[in-house]
Amino acid sequence: MQRTRYISSFLLMCTFTLGGNILLASTPLPTETTVYQQQKQFTVTGIIKDKTGEPIPGANVVVKGTTNGVVSDMDGNFSINISESPSTIQFSFMGFKTVEKAVRAEEKGLIIVLEEDAETLDEVVVVGFGTQKRLV
Repeated sequence: MQRTRYISSFLLMCTFTLGGNILLASTPLPTETTVYQQQKQFTVTGIIKDKTGEPIPGANVVVKGTTNGVVSDMDGNFSINISESPSTIQFSFMGFKTVEKAVRAEEKGLIIVLEEDAETLDEVVVVGFGTQKRLV
C-alpha cells in the first residue's frame, strides 16, 4: 500500500524549469481508506419433522429479522449460514405452527418438531378448474 502511494505521487509530480532553476510541484493524493470487515459465517444444520416423526419437505427456515432463509429438502434436512451468534431462527410450514429457536454458532443435528395448527387448516381452500381426458 505504501509503495503504491509513492509511485502514484511520483507520477503526479511535474517538473518545471524556470531560468535554470528547477521547481517541483506535486499534488497530494487523497487518503481515503475503505475497510471491509469480513463477517464470519456459521453453519447451522438439522432436520424438521412433524409429531409422528415424518420429515417435512419444503419447510421454511429463516433467520429472524433478516431475509436470509432456506427451504428444507425432501428428507426435511436444512443447512443455513448465520453471521451472528446467538441468532433466532424461525421454522414454518403451511398447516403447522411456527417455531422459533435461539441457536449458537456451529450447532449441528438440530431436531425441530412442528405441531399441526388446526385453525390454519380451516382457512385453506383448494380450487381446481378444467377437464382432462383419461389416458388408457
